[in-house]
Amino acid sequence: MSSSPSSSKKIPLKSSDGVTFEVEEAVALQSPVIEKIIKEGLTDNEGAIEVPSVKGIKGDILAKVIEYLKKHLEEEDTDAITYYDAASKEWRREFVNVDTSTLSGLLLAANDLQIMSLLNLTSEVLCDMIKGKSPEEVRTLFNIKEDPTLTPEEEEWYRREIGDIEGKLDEDI
Repeated sequence: MSSSPSSSKKIPLKSSDGVTFEVEEAVALQSPVIEKIIKEGLTDNEGAIEVPSVKGIKGDILAKVIEYLKKHLEEEDTDAITYYDAASKEWRREFVNVDTSTLSGLLLAANDLQIMSLLNLTSEVLCDMIKGKSPEEVRTLFNIKEDPTLTPEEEEWYRREIGDIEGKLDEDI
């Protein structure tokens, strides 16, 4: 794969805050959204792809997404077993060992760019972070202001529902 001419082609990806990254085409094509943009030739005046996102993907988050995609491509180019080896698991554990804001940004970027393996990884970590926590603890963890529109009955309902969901998740595992 690395000997093909298309794998050395560079694709400029631009974040919502104007930071441009030159990445190998094979790295960029791991996102179905970016792949479609490339196929349709939708670039800005400088030929860069403005990375689409609902809330915008800033340069620091896009840099982490690209880091992940490079590693993921490297693992795909070797052996399928590589994904499950201890070194790869440790790399992923270190990769997501970031503050909650960065982790949330990675999750949103993975969702917007349809990078399912990154979406699954970040979702799993976020679920582990909130598992067993009260709504107040989750609000504190993610710096969420309390919703004054919820009645005490609605808040109790959410507590029960989350507990039921956690119980079902534990049963599935």
